[in-house]
Amino acid sequence: MSITTGTVIPTPKEARTRRMISNGGTFNAEWLSKQFKVMNWNVLADLYATESVYPYCEKWALSWSWRKHLILKELKSMAADIITLQEVQKDAFDDWFRPQLAEAGYEGIFQQKKRDPIFHRGKYTAEGCATFYKTTRFKRVDKHVIDYDKLSASEVRCLIPDLAAAEKGIQRLSKGNIALAAVLEDMHIKTSHQAQATGPNGGHVLCVVNTHILCDPSAADVKLWQAHLLLQTLKQLPVNGQPGYSAPP
Repeated sequence: MSITTGTVIPTPKEARTRRMISNGGTFNAEWLSKQFKVMNWNVLADLYATESVYPYCEKWALSWSWRKHLILKELKSMAADIITLQEVQKDAFDDWFRPQLAEAGYEGIFQQKKRDPIFHRGKYTAEGCATFYKTTRFKRVDKHVIDYDKLSASEVRCLIPDLAAAEKGIQRLSKGNIALAAVLEDMHIKTSHQAQATGPNGGHVLCVVNTHILCDPSAADVKLWQAHLLLQTLKQLPVNGQPGYSAPP
């Protein structure tokens, strides 16, 4: 015997229209040809999408098998040139985001946090940051991983001579967070003078930094410290052998 029912879960609505933030300028074809669109999103790792954390949310709406399709639909609808995502699980990057976005013309890189993998749904996995870029617009020149824990250990030991106090500080600051920096060459815009960072093909070079600093509201000091480390590190990142990001944006 078979029973026909209505739709158990309603069909997702079309992706909402979002207001984009522009850097200004005269809205014409020439101006548009020099712009690129960036989209950023913390997608909420399946590891953390639990009923105990989100008791007000329906269980089916928390399911990754449901959410991943809505997330992908939203990403494609924005048609961004660069996409930065946080809380991307390694398995979700390999099995979902990378192959699906490749079909839409993106290449991607991933870096997981410096934390032990968590056993989840029958396997060990970890989450981190993923950056995607349109291959018709950008070409990756380099990649850098900023390890806040390693930088903290080095700087704290220089600042605090007392070994016990230094180790206590390092323990407080070591949370496993990272930043992923992608150095991209713009294949549409060429550099106009020697002071600009130039890629192998003569295109303008930019650094796209994707990070997820500590989210603990009780650790504002650690958040500030990680932001400090990131800014100091960006000043030293090399472009064609020279520090390229010490100038104002």
